[in-house]
Amino acid sequence: MQRKEVFDEKLEDTSTIMNISLFGDWTKAYGGTVLRAEDADDKLLSRRNVWFYLDDDIKRVETGFLERIPHLEELAIGLSVEEIGVSSEAAKLLHHNHVIVRGDFDTYAEEFAMQHHLGFLPMDFEIDRNGDSGTYPGLDVLTIEFYTKEVNLRMDNFCPGTSAGNYGGGTIDKKIPVNFYKDPDAISKIAELSWRSFTPGILNCERLKTFVEKARKKYSERAHHGLLINY
Repeated sequence: MQRKEVFDEKLEDTSTIMNISLFGDWTKAYGGTVLRAEDADDKLLSRRNVWFYLDDDIKRVETGFLERIPHLEELAIGLSVEEIGVSSEAAKLLHHNHVIVRGDFDTYAEEFAMQHHLGFLPMDFEIDRNGDSGTYPGLDVLTIEFYTKEVNLRMDNFCPGTSAGNYGGGTIDKKIPVNFYKDPDAISKIAELSWRSFTPGILNCERLKTFVEKARKKYSERAHHGLLINY
C-alpha cells in the first residue's frame, strides 16, 4: 500500500508540469492541470500586449499566477478550467488593463467575467476539418473567429508541396455580419460562404448550433458593443 501511494503522488506531480509557449498572437499554457506562479518565466513579466490562453487540459490556476502577467490584455479560458485564483493585486491588474475574457457562453469563463466585471468575447473555435495534409487535395480546416466588431470565417488548406518535405496550401478569410446569429438561416448561410468540403461539418456542428442559440439570448439580454458584452 505504501508503494502505491508514493507512485500515485509521482503521477500527480508529473501531471502538473506546465508548458508556456507563444503561438502566433497568443501565449498558451498547456501540458498540465494546475498552473502555478512558478510556472511563469521572466519573459511574461516583460512581454507587452499579452493575450493568454488557458488550454483545455487546465483545471485550476493558483493565486499568484496572474500577477506574473502585468501586461495582460486578453484571457482566453478553456472549457476544462474550474477555478482561477485572484488576489487583490490581480483584481486591480484586471481592471487597470481592462482585460477582456474569452470563452464559451455559460461556462466558467463567462462566470469569471461576470464576477470581476470584465468584458466578455466569444472564443474562436474550429467548426470542421477534413482530409489529410499528406495527400492531395490536402487538409481543410474551418475556424470561426470573433472580434468586437466583426466575425471572420478562416478557411485553411494544408497539402503536399512540389518537393519532398514541403507543404503548400493557403488561407482564405471571409467576413460575415457581426450579428449573423440573428439570421434564422445563419448556419446554412455560413455553409454557402464556405468551401463545399465543409458543408456536412457545418450543418452538423453542435458547438456552432449552440453558439447561435445562446448568442441570440445573451445579446438580447445584456448591454454589448458589437460582440463584446460588458459585465
